[in-house]
Amino acid sequence: PAAAGADAVETASITHLPTMELPYFDSVEGVDLHTVFHEHSGCFVVRNVFTPELMDRLNTWTEKHLKATENDGNSRHPKQKDKRLINDVIERMCEDDPEMLLEIFNHPTMTHCWDALLGYGRFGAATIHWIEAGGWRQDAHVDYPCHVQSGPYWRDDPQMLRRKFTKYQLNHVLPFFSVQTLVACDAMNAFNGSTEVIPGSHRIEDVDVKILDPKFSAAAEPRFINADLKQGDVLFFNRRLVHRGGHNQSTKRRNALIFQNVWLFGVGQHEFDQEHIRKHITDEEFLERISCPYPINTRNKT
Repeated sequence: PAAAGADAVETASITHLPTMELPYFDSVEGVDLHTVFHEHSGCFVVRNVFTPELMDRLNTWTEKHLKATENDGNSRHPKQKDKRLINDVIERMCEDDPEMLLEIFNHPTMTHCWDALLGYGRFGAATIHWIEAGGWRQDAHVDYPCHVQSGPYWRDDPQMLRRKFTKYQLNHVLPFFSVQTLVACDAMNAFNGSTEVIPGSHRIEDVDVKILDPKFSAAAEPRFINADLKQGDVLFFNRRLVHRGGHNQSTKRRNALIFQNVWLFGVGQHEFDQEHIRKHITDEEFLERISCPYPINTRNKT
């Protein structure tokens, strides 16, 4: 009976979650993004941030670099073989198209949203996710730093989350740690497997751990909704939001540029090659967002 009761509690938080819509905005001017993002849906879409012409240019760049990264150790997702990756987007793009890099990464709508949600949104990672035709749906998950099924540190052990973080950190600190952003390089919907989200799921207590339980994950199935994105639209979502990439039922690829942004003193997912980037980029606004004020060598100054 005790075990059955525990299972009921585990699934009730998702089955009884109030139904919410995924908000779409033509402009974020005057929108209380903090409330929308942290206290309500945990996700929102901004329409027409980038032009189709710029997205086509990014797709052409991606095709070129996918060939160059074929022999990289992490050029295909380890658990999703139909997902091709370019993990060092900034290091590559600063070399051959710094103009496009700054046009995308310094876009005022993007920086406005990151700063509204994080105080100051530094870049933690920027990755191309190229899903091949027929690419299958992901398992439901939350994102870095608590994505136990992605990354060797966690050893696929959900209990490590409880050992490495306090309950307070899991529920009241890490939800504010970072912001995930998806730029739709291609139009995306349910047919070609756009990102599926459960609005409001980021507010479920201990959801980082619960989503790894098969019963909880199964109970979440009917709650997913697909983002409907035109080329150049941008989806922002809380790293703690339950989500997944959908099934690409089309005969064409689905391409996206994914950002992970952290607060000023946050630890990003990617270790940027600062020296290499600074050889090609001099824009101070951009360079500040790939840098962290600390750690420093405190022998001579603090």
